[in-house]
Amino acid sequence: MTSDEEVRRIGQFFRLLRIVKMFRIVRIFKLARHSGALKALGKTMKNCYRELGMLFLFLFMGVLIFSSLVYVFENDDPDSTFITMLDAYWWALITMTTVGYGEVVPITGFGRLVGAICATFGVLVIALPIPIIGNQFGRYYQMEQRSAKLQERLGAGVGYARPGVKTGFKTGAVLSNWSSKASKDDTSKMNQKYT
Repeated sequence: MTSDEEVRRIGQFFRLLRIVKMFRIVRIFKLARHSGALKALGKTMKNCYRELGMLFLFLFMGVLIFSSLVYVFENDDPDSTFITMLDAYWWALITMTTVGYGEVVPITGFGRLVGAICATFGVLVIALPIPIIGNQFGRYYQMEQRSAKLQERLGAGVGYARPGVKTGFKTGAVLSNWSSKASKDDTSKMNQKYT
């Protein structure tokens, strides 16, 4: 084995190691258990998959239509920045999402007209499902806030208090005392009846 091959294999190993280390970032999603907003966001994404699917479908369809149109109009111009169809796809996606980097722009009249329509269509497509998703998030976030407040109020009463914190009332202790008293009273009464 030559030294070049060894260097390549070592480089591939370290590349694989970097990829595995990147997956440690996924652990951040464990924080969702402790954050009401992240729980609400997860529930919103889970329950609004139709609206999100509709958003991405319309976005994808718009990218296909407008990138094809702008490529047809801009392809013949020698000064055009649309060299490949992929440049047109990138331009349409960036224009529809209103980012607009500006490295690829139409220069012909019809290309600019398609660009204006593409930007307007992008704003409308993104604006339609966002209020639905936002309302769902608000609803789930409110539910998480109410649940947290209820847990705070009942936490001391139900016995969910943190260790080392004294609480004045524990339902479990009361129930166990009541059941032990009741069972002693019942057994003593039963013994009195049959003796």
